Amino acid sequence: MPSPVLLASFALAALFLLYRTFTRPRPAPSPDGLLDPPAAFYPLPYFGCALAYGADPGKFGRENELRHGPIFATKMLGRKATFVTSAPLIAALYKNSRAAQHDPIRMEIPIRMFGIAPYAVQHESLPEHGFPLFDKALSFQSVKPLSAAFSQHFWKRLSATDALAKTSPGDTVEVKFTRFLFPLVFAATCEVFLGPRFDADGSYADFEVFDEQIFKFLAGVPPAMAPAAFKSRARVRDALIRFLERAWTPDSAEAHGGYLAGASPLLSELVGRFHGWKFATADQAGHLLSIIWGFQPNLVWTIYWLFLHLLQDASRVARLRAEIDTAMRDVFGGKLDACLGAEPAVFERKEFALLSSALNETLRLCGSATSMRRVVEDFVITDTQGSSASAKAAAAEGLPAPAAPAAPVQYLLRKGEDAYAITRTVHMDPELYADPESFRIDRFLAEDGTCSRKFYKAGKHVANNLMGWGGGVSKCAGRYYATHAVKLCVILMFHHFDIQHTANCALSADATAGTGTGTGQGLRAYTKPAVPDMDMSRIGMLTAKQDIVLSLRRRV
Repeated sequence: MPSPVLLASFALAALFLLYRTFTRPRPAPSPDGLLDPPAAFYPLPYFGCALAYGADPGKFGRENELRHGPIFATKMLGRKATFVTSAPLIAALYKNSRAAQHDPIRMEIPIRMFGIAPYAVQHESLPEHGFPLFDKALSFQSVKPLSAAFSQHFWKRLSATDALAKTSPGDTVEVKFTRFLFPLVFAATCEVFLGPRFDADGSYADFEVFDEQIFKFLAGVPPAMAPAAFKSRARVRDALIRFLERAWTPDSAEAHGGYLAGASPLLSELVGRFHGWKFATADQAGHLLSIIWGFQPNLVWTIYWLFLHLLQDASRVARLRAEIDTAMRDVFGGKLDACLGAEPAVFERKEFALLSSALNETLRLCGSATSMRRVVEDFVITDTQGSSASAKAAAAEGLPAPAAPAAPVQYLLRKGEDAYAITRTVHMDPELYADPESFRIDRFLAEDGTCSRKFYKAGKHVANNLMGWGGGVSKCAGRYYATHAVKLCVILMFHHFDIQHTANCALSADATAGTGTGTGQGLRAYTKPAVPDMDMSRIGMLTAKQDIVLSLRRRV
């Protein structure tokens, strides 16, 4: 029988854990009088909050915001991590890009995720002469050639599917959505950037496995514990190596001694610089994999959730179809080529306001972007709102309320720690968005019918109410390309088909099933249509735990 002293020790330890878990520690003043952020307690050595954060970053942020307020700190993977969850504090973190920098994080993640050697990630020229190439080429003013190329390549792929190539108006096929559309988007994007010499079709299955298990690379899981993930990544990298060896064409007249045959000028310039920096071909391939991955998952899952939520309500479909049909007639003169050749700015006009609102609502409801920063010098962040909103929400859920400061409070973020902006807490804030759990297709429409509605909280305008593409210096460089691609996919699909959500099915089903090849036999055995659960562990656009089966009745 255990001794009374041992039992007492366990009891005291348990009481201490309960105390630290269910009470809010007071912020500790620093020697200069500034406060450290409130401490959130997670008892696991080294891991700290990693498991809770990794399982559901949005829930993690919301629960700690209710308990501690919109800024709190804890340990994660052996490092101090400060989290901010309110729009003003997130804006303050983004604004101070000198003290809280993204580049140190951006130089760590590719080593784990894409297998790039450290020298090829930490090269001194990369921040000034590598990353800015994408920022410039993908800016709103410059993205037109890439978007025009996507339009043509995507339509070429879509029109070659059995759903269009082997049907006539009035015919119906059933497709498994991710099997039907995701490979088309992947192939089109690869052709836009890499050109026709890369085997996109042959690489997609391995890329999909790699993406599904990306969290294992982020978590530092060794190859022996994740053989499928590492083997799939290796096969995609090998395909990219073969592509680079075939496509690189030496030419002394070129600034970097050669060019990438058939690729976009952007990729050709980047690979030329890689050659000038003496990057090994395998590391060049790792960088290209990071570029492909940067586009594909967020793009295709945005399309998935947008279609899914539209199809849950016939009135949504009717309203959007009316907008698309009117725009096809009035903006494009009924000519598909005019639509395919339109600049991205055309799809931002009032004629597509409902589509723009639906896209924004999808980003709000189905995204979980988290921006990470490394604090390279001490800086002060000010909580001007206090925690009054958190106090109300905490009281409603029966939790201890965080203390609401009577005046703005300054917190010190210290050199060497990490800072995280959790945007989902803003997107799901009921004081900012009424009924935030619901999809409202017109939520972002203003009174004048444009997609320009402003949002307010406690009587104050919240400028950064929507951060679906992240924010600050780490805001997704490809957001204009992705926005155009999403809208084009929706317009082409609704222009050509009457679409119904007829069933749900497993994501892991045969990759060759449900691709628009005719009758869709066997698909009826799946479960009845419903909104699938989201995988909350993803960062960026959340993924679904089920696929959806769509009935496509050809219109034109």
